[in-house]
Amino acid sequence: MAIDTHATDIEENRTAVPTAFAITMLDDFLPSCDPDEEGLMKHLTAHMDGSW
Repeated sequence: MAIDTHATDIEENRTAVPTAFAITMLDDFLPSCDPDEEGLMKHLTAHMDGSW
C-alpha cells in the first residue's frame, strides 16, 4: 500500500472551500429608498461604492 506524502508547494496544497452568505433581514442590509427606478439605482450604486 502506497502512502502519499504532503505537498510541499503551497499551490499544490490548496483546497477549495465553498462559502455561502445569507442576508437574513433585508432592512438591515439596505435602508428604504425612493420608489422610482432611477432612485433605486442611485441608492444601490451609492451603497455598493460606499459613498452613502
